Amino acid sequence: MVIMLMDFAARLQEAMERMGISQYELAKLANIGQSTLSMYVSRKRTPTADVLQKISPILNVSTDYLLGLVDDPEARLSGEVSNSSLKPQKEIPILGKVAAGTGVPAEEDIVGYASVDQAEAADFALTVTGFSMFPKLLDGDVVFVRKQPVARNGQMVVVRINGQEGVIKYFHKRSDMVILTSENPEYKPIRIDKDRWDSECAIIGVVVGLKRKFSDS
Repeated sequence: MVIMLMDFAARLQEAMERMGISQYELAKLANIGQSTLSMYVSRKRTPTADVLQKISPILNVSTDYLLGLVDDPEARLSGEVSNSSLKPQKEIPILGKVAAGTGVPAEEDIVGYASVDQAEAADFALTVTGFSMFPKLLDGDVVFVRKQPVARNGQMVVVRINGQEGVIKYFHKRSDMVILTSENPEYKPIRIDKDRWDSECAIIGVVVGLKRKFSDS
């Protein structure tokens, strides 16, 4: 496949700006050299398929979008095999809670494991409790989460507030505050001023999938 460097560099920068993420942050999250990323941005180097697979989930876009093959950031070219049974699987931990500090689960926090596609950009899963995200999410649903410290406005995220366990909300960032909203209108938005957000709160990850167990009754 021939990669059009101009399209890739432009779309890479656009996606970074949309996510509010710097070259340094992206390089660190993707575990690639900052100088290497800088060469991608300046059109001096062509990214490998492995690098594209690392970068795209962090920026919440498809690799096809970065390559200029589609215009929808989340779209992929048609014709891909969709039968999940043919795709290699991996197991991710289902956490009872998110550990304070880093967001990395302690061993006792793992309550089980869930199988997802190998290509699924999910690092762990959480069981939904409560009804603040009803009807989008139901009590007992298992959501798949990609661990990352940044999010785009409107994305569903897992957020730690005041060092407590993670809560699932929609993320909205303004110049002076962050607003966390629920799907259920009976739950009021949580407004957090910028200083408090920077010192007491953190995005643990973005919700990228859902597993629902239907009742037999």
